[in-house]
Parts: sequence; structure tokens; C-alpha cells
Amino acid sequence: MAYCQWTTGSPLLGSHTAQQRVVVCVHGLTRNNRDFDFLAQTIVKASSNLSRSDPQVIWTVYSVDVVGRGKSDWLEDKTKYAYSTYTKDLAAFLEHVTTSHNVAKVDYIGTSMGGIIGMCLFFAGAGKYINTLTLNDIGALVPAVGLARMADYVGKDPRFQEFDIAEAYFRKIFQPFGPLTSEQWKHITMYSIVPDTATDKHKDEDVAWRLCYDPAIGAPFRNLASKPLTDVDLWKQYESVHVPILLIHGELSDILPREVVEEMKTRGPGSKNLLQVLEMEGIGHAPALMAQDQIDA
Repeated sequence: MAYCQWTTGSPLLGSHTAQQRVVVCVHGLTRNNRDFDFLAQTIVKASSNLSRSDPQVIWTVYSVDVVGRGKSDWLEDKTKYAYSTYTKDLAAFLEHVTTSHNVAKVDYIGTSMGGIIGMCLFFAGAGKYINTLTLNDIGALVPAVGLARMADYVGKDPRFQEFDIAEAYFRKIFQPFGPLTSEQWKHITMYSIVPDTATDKHKDEDVAWRLCYDPAIGAPFRNLASKPLTDVDLWKQYESVHVPILLIHGELSDILPREVVEEMKTRGPGSKNLLQVLEMEGIGHAPALMAQDQIDA
């Protein structure tokens, strides 16, 4: 599993006496670990300032590429692009980082699919590695209407002759992410495409670009398209969570309706005062966590 890593760079890095704090970030369905660059840099910068007053604390942030995305490998058996696989992989990764940093638990941040994996970790008994859980615009029930919108682009395999064409594509399908700067849209585009090697073999000029994921990750959506879409029920997974949850809710989200948020407040962790809700006004699915006001919130 490919990943990026940031650390405070404390002079006591590696000291057995220093306290370690670890954050693990997991992206959405078609995305990759570079979505968390801005958030991770902010966490590390803020924790570096804290470390000047308390140099015994070292913060490390990891963002992973779920299999089939970014720089992680593609699966030969495409039927294994499933939450059972993702949950098993993340459980192994969490075991590795907790051991490596000599910590009992990590703070887990999951956007959309990453949040579902987080809940599945608890349901599978791997919640022992998680201290706090942040769910970015994902909840205990995913409505069919949101899935239908995502099915329009998930697993598609377009080609782009120019970077600007690719950027326009991402600006369109990810418009619900909210207002982003030109720099942030270029960042999304830069890390969402790779040269199309099949085209590259035939032409040295006019190289096309493709999306940097295995199109087979969309197989579940294509299978669903053959029959009427139904809501995805994750109440059992949600109710298995037993740590504090920060639920980030995009006001205009079609994946996390307000009525689901309200019901989550009364069930499982919500009924035990473990759920805190953060509203993102004017944003759909899912807040990109790149804009400074979103990070600051």
C-alpha cells in the first residue's frame, strides 16, 4: 500500500522518551492520498508550533492509497475491489504504524469511502487501533440518489489530450467539493492523472493522459446499474464504533442527508455523546479539506 508521510521533524525524532501522535488519512472512492496534502501540512505545522513548547511530542501524518488507486498496486482479481479487502489492508497498515511508532492507537480521518472503511474497521474488530474517528461526509446510510450520481463517473476510463481538459473534467464532476482555488484544482488534477502508456508507445507527441486508478474499481457500480439502486445500510458498522467521532457534513450533500445526521445523533455513538457534527455550509459531497477555512474549522 503506497502512502505519504509527514512529521514534525522534532530534534528528538526517534527518541524512546518522546510521545508519538499519529494521524492516518484515507481518501474517497476514486481519489488518492494526495487529497490530504494541504490538511497534513497544516496539522504538522500546527503541531510543530506546539512541539516548541513541548518537544516531547512528535506528530506524524500518513495518507494512504487504497489498492487500485494512486501509486498502490492494481488487483489481478478485480472481484476483490470490495470493502472486505480495503478493511483488511487498513487493519494491517494500522497494526504496522502503531508498532512502528510505539503507540496504542491513531487518529483516523476518512473521506467518503475512507470513512466507511473506518466504520468497517470497528465492525471487524480492528477499532482497537483507533483513538478518534473523523467521518468526512459519510454516515450510517448512503441514499440511492447519491450513488446514482456517482455511478455516472466512477470507473470510467477517459483520455485527456491536454492538462487543461483534464482539469475541466475534474472541476465538473467534483463541483460539490466546494470553492477551491486554481492552485488546488491544479493539485487535484496533477495527482489524478498519469501518462497513458498505451498511447505513449505509439506516439512521442500528443501524449494522452488517463485517470490514475484501475477502472475496475467501478465494477460494483456497474453491477448495481443492472438493477434498481437501493440505499446502503451501514447502521451496524456505525453502531459498532465506540470512540469519539467528528462527523463533517456537507450542507448540500446527496450522500449524507441531514435526516441521516439527525438519526445518527440518537443511535450508537451518538446516543452516548460521542458524536460531534461540523456543518460545512454551501458544500456538497464531499468537503475537499483543502480550503483553509475548512481545515481551520
